Amino acid sequence: MGTKRQTPPDPAPSASSRSAASSTARVVRSLQRSRMERRTVYLLIGAVLGIWLFVVFANALADASTQNTRLTAEQRVNASLAAQASAGAIEIDTIKGQTFLDFLARSYGMGESTELPFALAPGAPPPPSMAPLGARDVETAATTPLDDWLDLLIGS
Repeated sequence: MGTKRQTPPDPAPSASSRSAASSTARVVRSLQRSRMERRTVYLLIGAVLGIWLFVVFANALADASTQNTRLTAEQRVNASLAAQASAGAIEIDTIKGQTFLDFLARSYGMGESTELPFALAPGAPPPPSMAPLGARDVETAATTPLDDWLDLLIGS
């Protein structure tokens, strides 16, 4: 068996071991620094994603509010159209009724045999215009009751 030669340990570190230790320390410091930089990058990415999600949800809420307002307006329009349709159905039922048909027949002179047809003479002037209720009263000339009676009996 051979004898192994043992080298005694160096009591003082050599220059090469010092440089290895300092380079190891530098690597450890750079790893710690890169971990901090990674954390910062992750935090920035998380903040950007959070802001983006906030903007997306805010737009979704604004769109929902707009759609809700539009829905209310469309429901009002539908209600008004439904009221017009039901009024039209009532009008159709009225027109189909015998009373209205009799009324139309009288306007053409086809009433009952005991009725006398009535119509304005051809070329008759139109009736005077009437002010709708609630409008300002039309000013009339001040006349006495005697003038009104004479006008009615004799005419002017």
